[in-house]
Amino acid sequence: MLDVKDCYRETPLQLAAHREKHDIVRILLNKAANPNLINESLNYPLHLAARKRNAAIIHLLWEHSGLMNVTNEYGETALHILARHGGDELVRLLLMLKVDPKTANEFGHTALHRASQSRNHTAVQILLQQGCETEALYRHG
Repeated sequence: MLDVKDCYRETPLQLAAHREKHDIVRILLNKAANPNLINESLNYPLHLAARKRNAAIIHLLWEHSGLMNVTNEYGETALHILARHGGDELVRLLLMLKVDPKTANEFGHTALHRASQSRNHTAVQILLQQGCETEALYRHG
């Protein structure tokens, strides 16, 4: 019953991650809730925590899953989301947790593209320092 989905195909773990309920996320993971299930937008709990820039929940999900390179319906990892929406320290954290900065979304955008598009100068610098691909091609032009 821990992984039962609602009408939006979200589990209690996904809802807790999205609502930043750290203690509930911890309890659900300790009771063996599956952190590798997706909702109707193909978002994992990791994507939902990244949107909220919640380091504690991201770290909990990593401890219980280890899957950090999962992609959503647009082919984006949590690193794409954080590069686009800020959370520069979390960009560093995800790189430390071995998220692949070279992963491209469905349009060919890497996290570096997303950081550049959003004018997130700090994330651009962090990604370049980590050797992020600068020659990646945009698929649509």
